[in-house]
Amino acid sequence: MTKEQDTSKLVEIFQKVSDELLGNACDQRHACRLPSVYAIRDLCQRFVQLLFPRSHFERVDQESSLRVSVPRSLSKVYQLLTTELEAALEYAEIEGGERRAREISLALVEELPSIKEVLECDLSEVLKHDPAATGREEVLLSYPGVQALTVHRVANFLYRLEVPLIPRMMSEIVHSSTGIDIHPGATIAPYCSIDHGTGLIIGETTVIGEHVNLFHNVTLGAKSVTPEFKGAKRHPTIGHHVIIYPGATVLGDIVVGDNTVIGGNAFLLESCPPNSKVYAKPPEMIFRSMES
Repeated sequence: MTKEQDTSKLVEIFQKVSDELLGNACDQRHACRLPSVYAIRDLCQRFVQLLFPRSHFERVDQESSLRVSVPRSLSKVYQLLTTELEAALEYAEIEGGERRAREISLALVEELPSIKEVLECDLSEVLKHDPAATGREEVLLSYPGVQALTVHRVANFLYRLEVPLIPRMMSEIVHSSTGIDIHPGATIAPYCSIDHGTGLIIGETTVIGEHVNLFHNVTLGAKSVTPEFKGAKRHPTIGHHVIIYPGATVLGDIVVGDNTVIGGNAFLLESCPPNSKVYAKPPEMIFRSMES
């Protein structure tokens, strides 16, 4: 087989495989343009930069540079977000998508100072409770819980405006980088602290009060994930001043009262009153001499 014949055969194979991969676009919704994962990932990073410009923005030498760079970045975010919103709204077959996309983008830009105020509350909670935190800058630059909450608070704003696709994409992007899985529908009050955070799961209809501290491998989930529960309240409501230690599992539409402590590896399926202490039964410890 000549080189030309070999190339021709490869082209034929590539075209055949391509046709099989693409299939038949029978569903018009799947034939439209979808939000870009790459663009949403870029937007997540830009939102973190804008909410904490002095620690996360591209390196600048003077404060005056930020006064110029931040408005430019806001303009870029508005343009990028509008483009991706148009695609998401088109996918959901929402009329007036272009106008609605511009309205949502502007609303989010104007909401950023309020989101920043809530995040400052979260930062103060971390500094209050974590003895390993040496200062605000260390928490901002290195704590995955802060990163996850930052993206969540933006995604939750979009979720509450019934934006399709994009809020969940944002939550999964930050999940992949931090190991913290917060559904964009979860309602989290200010002063939330996530310590370590790896393996933390917070379900869609979870409601979390103020001054709540969550550790790694905590699950705030549902008792059932069958389709008939879609749209129903199926995750816990956590009161104020609650601590949930590593490995604890809290499932279902139950209420954890204020000032409650849930110990490590506890498994909770029913509501508990305020001022409770919930602990798992300690396992039996067996100590054996190395000499035996």
